[in-house]
Amino acid sequence: MDGDYRYLIVIDDIWDKKTWELVKTALVCNNCGSRIITTTRILEVATTASEVYKLQPLSLHLSKDLFHRRLSCGAIEWPNHLPTEVYNKILHKCGGVPLAIITIASLLAGKPVEFWSKVYTSIGFGHEENEDVENTRKILLFSYYDLPCHLKTCLLYLSIYPEDILIKKDSLIWKWVAEGFIHEEPGVGLFEIGERYFNELVNKSLIMPVERDQYNGIITGCRVHDIMLDVICLLSKEENFVTVLDSNEQYTTSHCKARRLAVQHIGQPLSSTSTLQARSLNAICNAEMFPSLSCFDVLRVLALEGNCSSYNPNYLEHVGKLVHLRHLKLGSIGIRELPKEIGHMKFLLVLDLGQNRISELPESIGGLSQLKCLNMCETEIVVPCWIGNLTSLEELCLGEVDVQSNFVIELGKLTELRKLHISEELDLSDDYAMNSWAESVAKLSKIQVIDIESIYGWRVSSDEEKPWEQYALSPQLRVLRMAYLEPGLVARINPRLLPNLSHLELFVYSPDLDVFGSLFPSGWTCCQLSTITPREVQVPSSS
Repeated sequence: MDGDYRYLIVIDDIWDKKTWELVKTALVCNNCGSRIITTTRILEVATTASEVYKLQPLSLHLSKDLFHRRLSCGAIEWPNHLPTEVYNKILHKCGGVPLAIITIASLLAGKPVEFWSKVYTSIGFGHEENEDVENTRKILLFSYYDLPCHLKTCLLYLSIYPEDILIKKDSLIWKWVAEGFIHEEPGVGLFEIGERYFNELVNKSLIMPVERDQYNGIITGCRVHDIMLDVICLLSKEENFVTVLDSNEQYTTSHCKARRLAVQHIGQPLSSTSTLQARSLNAICNAEMFPSLSCFDVLRVLALEGNCSSYNPNYLEHVGKLVHLRHLKLGSIGIRELPKEIGHMKFLLVLDLGQNRISELPESIGGLSQLKCLNMCETEIVVPCWIGNLTSLEELCLGEVDVQSNFVIELGKLTELRKLHISEELDLSDDYAMNSWAESVAKLSKIQVIDIESIYGWRVSSDEEKPWEQYALSPQLRVLRMAYLEPGLVARINPRLLPNLSHLELFVYSPDLDVFGSLFPSGWTCCQLSTITPREVQVPSSS
C-alpha cells in the first residue's frame, strides 16, 4: 500500500485472530486519516482489532416491517389477519436478525396460519453462547426440511462452491441437469424446469439473487449467505452428498467413497482409489494433484474452474474414455487443442471451453447429438461450418463469427435454440449475409434470448431490400440486445407480436424513435435505446 494516500478498507468476516494479525502487517500507519472496518461473528477477534462496535439487532418495528414485506412479496400494507400470539413469539425468537426474519417469513408465505404454531414448535430454539447465530441456523434447517425432495438435492449441491463466490445461474442449472436432479415434465425443457427450481430457492430466501446491471433486472447468478452455506455443508457432509477437499481437510480413507468431489486448493495428490465412485469433480486449479482421467470411471460432471497455467496440456488425453460424462467445463487452464476423442462422449450435454486459446473444434464434436449447451465465446474458435449438425443445442455462446463460413445459414437449423449470445462483432455488411441472418433468426421458434454485442455494416435497406417484412421474430422472445438495428426490423419489435418480451436494449436510427413511440405503451420501462444517425454507420468499401 502506498503510504501517501488515505484509505477506507472493509474486511468482511474474519474468523480468527491469526488472520487479522496477518492482514494487519500489510496496513500502513501514516497519520493520513485512513480507516479500517472489519466484521466478525467472534467477539474475541473483534477486540484484537481496535474499538468494537456491536451491530444492534433490528427494532421490533423494523423487524415487523421486514417480516411483513417478505410475507406479502414487497407490499407495504400490513396484513391484519396474522395469528398474534405465535407471530409475536416467532419475531421475538428471531431476535432482530435480518437473515432469520427473511428466512422464516419466506417459509410461512402462502401457508395457512394454523401452520405457524407447528413451525415455531418444531424449530426449537436453543440457548448457546452465540444464540442469534444458532437460532438462525435452526430456522434455516427447518426451512431445508420443509423443501420438496428435488429442491433439497439442488440446494445441497451448492456445497461444491467456496464461501463468498458468485455462482453463475446458467452454469449451476446445467450442472443440476447433468447430475440428473431435474425431473422431466412433458413439453418443458430441462433447463426451464431447472430455472424454476432456481427461482423457488430465491423466493424462499435460501439463496441471494445477483442481477446483471445492463439488463436492468435479469438474474444471472446467486450468492449463498455464510450461515446458510454452513448449514448446507453440514447437511451435505452428513449425507455423503458432496466431499469438500481444501487446505484444512485432511485426506482420509472415507474419501474413497465420495460420490461428488469439490477440490479447493488441496496440498497433497489424490489417489486413484478416491475417484472410483466419483460422479462429479468440481476443482479449482489443482489438476496437477489429480490422477489420470481414465481413473474416473463413472464421472458425469467435470468442471475445472479457476485460472491456472500449470495444467498438463495433455491432461484431456483420456477424456474420450469418460463415456458417462454429461458436463465438461474447462476454466482458464492453458490448453490449446481438444482431442478428437471428445466426440466419443455421446451423452455429453454441456461443453464449456472457458478462457482457453483453442482455435479449432474437432469435427467429431459435430456428432454429439445430445449436446444442449456449447460455450466458446472466450476462445479463439471460429464457428465451424458444421455447427448446424448440433440440432439439440438450446444455448449457443460464440466469439468470432465468420459469415463466409455459412454460419448465418447453419444457424437456422438449430431450431431448439433458446439462447444465442455472440460476444464479438457480427459482420452483416453484404446483402447475402443480412438476408440469410433474417431468415435464420426467424426459424428459431423457441428462442428466448438474443444477445449480440455488436453488428457491423447493418445499413438502411432500399425499398427493394426489406428482408424482415417477410419474417417474424419468435413470440417466445424475452430478451433482445442488438446493436445497429436494421430499420425493417423495428416494426417487428412490437408488444403485440412479442408478448413475452421483457428486456430490450438496442441501437436504433433516430428516425425510428417515432416508430417505437407508437408501438410501446406508456409505462413500458424495460426498453433501453441509444440513437445513431445513418451517417454514423460505416459500410466497408468494395475494394
